[in-house]
Amino acid sequence: MKSRYKDWKWEIRVIDSPERFAFTAGYLRPKTVVSKSLLLQLEEKEVDAVMLRQQYQCSRYNPLRSLVGWLIQESLSFIPIHRSMFRYARIWMELFKVQG
Repeated sequence: MKSRYKDWKWEIRVIDSPERFAFTAGYLRPKTVVSKSLLLQLEEKEVDAVMLRQQYQCSRYNPLRSLVGWLIQESLSFIPIHRSMFRYARIWMELFKVQG
């Protein structure tokens, strides 16, 4: 599987786990973490969709963006509108590529 995505500049880690998951981790050097059970359960096109989504998360440095947004939200917690704006921004970070 890793050889299929070898041209990507992000690291891909496959974890042997009975649970099914895929996520992006890391702030300055994001990497994709995916479970072996997820890869075994999905068809090839579905795996491609999951991996492309994770590549997008890495390319946009979404873990770092989420951290910065959370820090701003927590430091300005006395202004109630920031909490709603942060939730709104996180939703759009997730949905942007799906619609685009």
